[in-house]
Amino acid sequence: MEPRLVARIYADEPIGTGYPIDNGLILTAWHVVEELQAKDLQLQWFENPLSEEPCCFCEVKEILSHQKWQEYDIAVLKCEFPEKIQVLYSPTMLAYQLPSARTGWESVGFPRVEGFLKKGSTGSLNVNLEGVVVSLNLDSTTNEVSLEKEKMQDGWAGMSGAPVFSLLNKRLIGLVTVHNQWMDAQLEAVSIPWLLANDADFCSCLGFSKPSVDFSEAIKHLKNYPVMASYLLSELVTEASGYKEDSEFIIEQLTKKPISTLIQLIYKLQKNHDDNTKKVFSRLLRLLLPCIFDRSYIPFISNNKNPEAGVVVLPYATDLSAEMLMAAFDKREACFRVFSNDNKLTARAGRYRLPVAPEAGVVSTEKNIADIDLDLKNRFGKNCNLGAMHIAIDKELFKITDEPSYSEFDTEEVQLLIQSELRRRDGKAPSYYWIFIFGKNEDENQRMRQFAVELKLKYPEIVQLSLKRDVLLIKNERDLFFQLAETQEFY
Repeated sequence: MEPRLVARIYADEPIGTGYPIDNGLILTAWHVVEELQAKDLQLQWFENPLSEEPCCFCEVKEILSHQKWQEYDIAVLKCEFPEKIQVLYSPTMLAYQLPSARTGWESVGFPRVEGFLKKGSTGSLNVNLEGVVVSLNLDSTTNEVSLEKEKMQDGWAGMSGAPVFSLLNKRLIGLVTVHNQWMDAQLEAVSIPWLLANDADFCSCLGFSKPSVDFSEAIKHLKNYPVMASYLLSELVTEASGYKEDSEFIIEQLTKKPISTLIQLIYKLQKNHDDNTKKVFSRLLRLLLPCIFDRSYIPFISNNKNPEAGVVVLPYATDLSAEMLMAAFDKREACFRVFSNDNKLTARAGRYRLPVAPEAGVVSTEKNIADIDLDLKNRFGKNCNLGAMHIAIDKELFKITDEPSYSEFDTEEVQLLIQSELRRRDGKAPSYYWIFIFGKNEDENQRMRQFAVELKLKYPEIVQLSLKRDVLLIKNERDLFFQLAETQEFY
């Protein structure tokens, strides 16, 4: 969440809170604006939480709210962002997947108790998360006993419409719609994942639709192994005798689980079976994970397959997340490599992630694969020979052509054979992709971007991605995929 983007909604006095969900679109609660017209409303932004005067503001051009939205208690305000907000704004990352119970959240709004100045709140999600409304537990609140009640009623008025972001993945998971006068311990929010999954008008307002999910391969796989279906059913329901061993039902139940829970369930089942059965469970997990992983960036991958496209900046920090996205894009099962180091297993993205190869003469990429994230960055200093890196990349890519000898061809012939194979595969076989790592040295970053441009001109079919170097994100994603390697060592 970017606190400076949180807007105060004003109509003769402060009345609520809103947050951008797209360029020129502010999401808020319907009850905040239901008795007003667009011309009555002003959106205000503040650089400093203690500021009484906004740093910039704009008028609302239109209030969007379908009948269903009014029942959910949401509205979207159309406006033209002021220049300061336009500079700050970047696409808000919306949560597609239902978060887990007790996931931490944060919010910022403009409650009366703070004089309608910015106020932050934190807490954890309650247990019921599958409906349009989710309950939020508060870490702390301001009680009316601590204030002179005759001077202030409804102390948390103005908090309605405040954005609720997950502390786990920094995505927008809801907006505050219901609170009592003093937000005693709990409040309610409309679920963003629910809206994205169930409300076509909401998706259309944002200019996209949720990519379709096809579970047919997972269902087919499960039907081939009825004994495995029985094991899964016994884990999914308390009284398994009351349910048929129906593959569709089992897959439906599995895909409702958070990713970390699903991985742990498969790991638990594998421990009690032979290697062949473990392999069957491994493949089921590889089929399911791309289907339930966040799919919101799939359209950006499609747009990357042209020579003018820039690197797609993902809101993830690990190559496993990138692999989940690419597998979802290609509608294939996820592909992993598993390594053992000091008796500890580690899973990394598999064969479709191409290494940005080291310069000629360095040990093979296979031996370097565990350090592949830093490979290009470490070799991109001032003395880096980019020509040698181009040659090394061509040599690495040449493997996909199935030609027996790289040395038989000159540079132009090598590139022609690679380009021909990539075009032949495009749309018919899984996509290859590169991951670029950008750091704090902007000179190196600029050189790397130019290097990416050169590679994109040569090989537009290869998707170019970059990851965030965020310690908290790395930790959260490692927790998300905890024990994944153990489930895939029989792959």
